Amino acid sequence: MRITHLSSGCEADPTLSRDGRLIAYSVAAARGEKSSVWIVGIDGSDPHRVTPPDTDAFDPVFAPGDAKLFFAGSSYQGSYSPIARPGNHDVDIYSIGIDGTQKTQLTQQHLYEINSMSLSPDSQEILISTSRYPVGDLLEAYSVGDFHSAHLVYQPHVRHEPSGGAIVYKAVFMPDGQQIAFLAATDSGTGTFNYNLYEMSAFTGGELRQLTSLTGEVDSLTVIDAHRIALVQGSQVFLCDSQTSSVTRIGSD
Repeated sequence: MRITHLSSGCEADPTLSRDGRLIAYSVAAARGEKSSVWIVGIDGSDPHRVTPPDTDAFDPVFAPGDAKLFFAGSSYQGSYSPIARPGNHDVDIYSIGIDGTQKTQLTQQHLYEINSMSLSPDSQEILISTSRYPVGDLLEAYSVGDFHSAHLVYQPHVRHEPSGGAIVYKAVFMPDGQQIAFLAATDSGTGTFNYNLYEMSAFTGGELRQLTSLTGEVDSLTVIDAHRIALVQGSQVFLCDSQTSSVTRIGSD
């Protein structure tokens, strides 16, 4: 079933409300352009923008109770280097009511980027994947009750990671809250990177396990239930069982 019917532009970052009634997602005129957060009913009814026109917003997550959203907001869209592609920078975490009111900036981190956000099953923490110079890619957890600074910071390292350091992104809490699933890159040895799914302890950042052995880039991951994770790679969709590390192709996106 097709839910939205955008005639142009890009839609990304879909997330489902806890009551299963609403989907929040980001909309941009083109890939790499400024975006806004929208909400639509699970049946495709009433698609509408939630964030103000002057806000560059993406990666929405429903807050506890589904009455508001957390989202990543950028105050700079471009590139700090002439050889780097433009992107969303100077990023912080915000909240806003699902009716578009009471927008609030929650952090003052001015991060280089946020490429995913995930709310813990107990609704007490927000996990982000980000980058900080000169450290590199990190996973950081913020308390929903105190966004002053991250209270957990992880930098997972995987075997055969690129020589420049770990490339880690799209991190999410698993339903038990005890594990974090994320995507990371490895050097194929042929000048290209392979991207795969990994899992680690949400408490120690250890007990790292590689769950897939795919080649090429993986675009996104979605947790289906306690053990199943869906991966999108181009036009292909794979289902991974985190208990057995089995991977099954289930169709095209």
